[in-house]
Amino acid sequence: MVCVLTQLEEIWKLQPLHNLVELSVSGNPATELPHSRLCVIFHIRTLEILDGKPISFDERQEAHSRFAQGCG
Repeated sequence: MVCVLTQLEEIWKLQPLHNLVELSVSGNPATELPHSRLCVIFHIRTLEILDGKPISFDERQEAHSRFAQGCG
């Protein structure tokens, strides 16, 4: 499935996909925003691989620290 993301908030629509472990969002306009990778990691917690790169424990910690109060 191909989907164009223009805003990071659109990522939230993927949260109900509890079996989603790998996602590629590179090339979408929303990925040009600062900290977009961390925002995706925070909101889709089942992900193990994002844009072909494994998600590290440190990235998960940083994502939680940065976005526990909301994306921005």
